[in-house]
Amino acid sequence: MNTITEQTLTEFSQWLADRRVIGASIAGEALYLADGTPTATWIIDLRNRAVTAAAFKVLADSGRKVWCGRVTSTRYTGTHRTVRAEHAGPYAMRLTGQRAEAHSWLWDASTLLHTLRPFSTTDNRWERDPRIDPLGFTATSPADAAVLTARLVTELHTGSPAAARKVALHSCQQQAMWRHREQIGWRVDVDKLRAEIESCYTSKRQLTDEFGIDLVTAATAADRARIHNWLAGYGIEIRDQHGDPTLARNAIDEVNLTDLTSEARDAWWKFRRARSNYSRMAKLLEIKSALQNGRIYTHLQLRATITGRSTSARPALQNIHRDLRGLLIADRGKVLVSLDLSTIEPRIAAALSGDQRLAADIASGDLYTSFARRLWGASASDEAGGIIQEHRDIAKTAMLQTFYGSGSATLAQRLGPDTTVATAQQLIDGLWAAYPQLRSFRDQLNAAARRRRPDPYASGRPSAYSPRGDHAALNIRIQGEAADAFLELSSAALHRLGPRAAWLSVFDELVVEVPEAHAEQARQILQETMCAQINGIPLTGQAQILGAAWRK
Repeated sequence: MNTITEQTLTEFSQWLADRRVIGASIAGEALYLADGTPTATWIIDLRNRAVTAAAFKVLADSGRKVWCGRVTSTRYTGTHRTVRAEHAGPYAMRLTGQRAEAHSWLWDASTLLHTLRPFSTTDNRWERDPRIDPLGFTATSPADAAVLTARLVTELHTGSPAAARKVALHSCQQQAMWRHREQIGWRVDVDKLRAEIESCYTSKRQLTDEFGIDLVTAATAADRARIHNWLAGYGIEIRDQHGDPTLARNAIDEVNLTDLTSEARDAWWKFRRARSNYSRMAKLLEIKSALQNGRIYTHLQLRATITGRSTSARPALQNIHRDLRGLLIADRGKVLVSLDLSTIEPRIAAALSGDQRLAADIASGDLYTSFARRLWGASASDEAGGIIQEHRDIAKTAMLQTFYGSGSATLAQRLGPDTTVATAQQLIDGLWAAYPQLRSFRDQLNAAARRRRPDPYASGRPSAYSPRGDHAALNIRIQGEAADAFLELSSAALHRLGPRAAWLSVFDELVVEVPEAHAEQARQILQETMCAQINGIPLTGQAQILGAAWRK
C-alpha cells in the first residue's frame, strides 16, 4: 500500500494516467483507491487537509472517474447507536469540509449497479455489506473493498449494452446534483415534532382505552403475538408469502375480508386505525432519532427501487404522512417552491399503450370524472349533471391501485369497510373494459415477464421483472418510464436553478429552496422546464410557492 504524501503525488498522478477502472472505499478517515487487482493501493489520510486538497486536485485534473459504494458510519448519542449508510460524496465532504465541486471525480457505484441491474435492489448482498461482491469476491479490508468496487464496475460496464451504460452514467451525474443537500441536511421544526409525538401518544392511550387492548405497540415478539392472538379471536390471520405471521403493510392490505362476520370486520377496522397510529408514530420517532442540531441528514437514492424510482433513508421521507410534511422547513431567509407532475401514471400508461380512450379522458381535463362515467354511465352524475364526488373518488382509487398492481382484496380494503372483494373486482374488470388497448399492452408485458425478458425502457435503461409475479409488470413499466421522465425534467430544472437549490425529490414532486426574493423566478423556471410530451401525451404540473414549510 502507498500513502499519498507531498513526495508521492507525482507517482500517484502517473498511476492515475494508466487506463484502468478505479475503485474506492472509505474507512474511518482514510480513502482507499485501487484498481481491479490488489497489487497497488493508494491511501489518502483525510485528516491531513493540505495533502487531501492536493490529492483531490490531482484526481480532478486527471479526468478519471473514481467509483465508490456506500459508506457505513456509526454515531453514538448517549446510549443510542445509529448506523447509517450514505453516498461517499457527502460523507467525504463532511470529513474534509470541501464543497461538492471538489469531489466531481467521485462517482457512486451503487447508482451504477441499481441502474444496470435493477433486480439487484431486491436481493443485493453487496449493498447490504460492501465487503461482499455479487461476483463472488469477498473483501477482508478497506483496500480489498476498493478492489471489489473496481471489479464490480468493470463487470457492469463490460456486461451492459452501450445505451444502458450511457443512461447509468447519466443517472450517476443526476445523483451527484444532490450531494450539497445531503451534506447540509434538512431543517426540522423541532417544536412541531415534539407536539406531534405527544399527540400520537395521546391517541395511542385513547385507542387502547376504546379497544381494551394495545394494538399499536409492536416492538417485541410478545407485542406482535398479542395482536395476532386478538385478531385470531375474530378468525383473522395475517401471513407473509412463507405462511408466517406478520404485520407488514403489504400483507395487511392483501387480507381478504369477504367471509368475515360483521363483528370481525368491525374489529379489523379498529386494527387498521391502530396501525395507522403506529405508522405515524414510527415515522415521527424515526425523524427524532435522526436529529442532529435541529437537522436531519437523509440519504437520497435516485435509482434504489426495482423501477428506478427515487427513495430516501434514515429517515425515509418518501412515505411521510402528508400532514407531517410541515415538519421539514426551509432555512432562514429562504422559501420552498415545488412542482408535482399531475396524474403521471395514467399519462404514462396512455403514452405507452396508445389507448385512445384513455388519452381522450386525460384530455378532457378530469380523467377520473371521465372514467367514473365510463363505469357507471348516467348514474355517476347528480341531478344537476355534475359528477357525484364519491363515484369520482372510487374511480380514482380503482385506476391508480390497478396501475400499482393491486388485486381485488387490496383494492377492497383501500375503498373501505363497505366494499366487498367482488365489487372491487368489478371495478378492475371495468377498467380493462373501458381501455382495451391498455389491456392488450398489459397482456404483452405479462407475457414478457413470464419469459423473464422484459424490454428495456425507452431510455435504454434495463427493466426488471417483479418477484411478485407478472401481475406487477404493468406497474413496473409505468413507474420505470415515469421515473426516467421525472428525473430528466427535474435535472433540467436544477441545471437552470443550480444544484444548490435542490431540496427534495419525492415520487413526482421536485421541491427547491431559493432566497425569498427569487421565489417567483424559481416558480417560473419549474413551470417552463418540467413539462414534456411522450408520444403526444403531455406531462404537466402546476408550480407553486410553498413558503417556509413543505406541504401538499
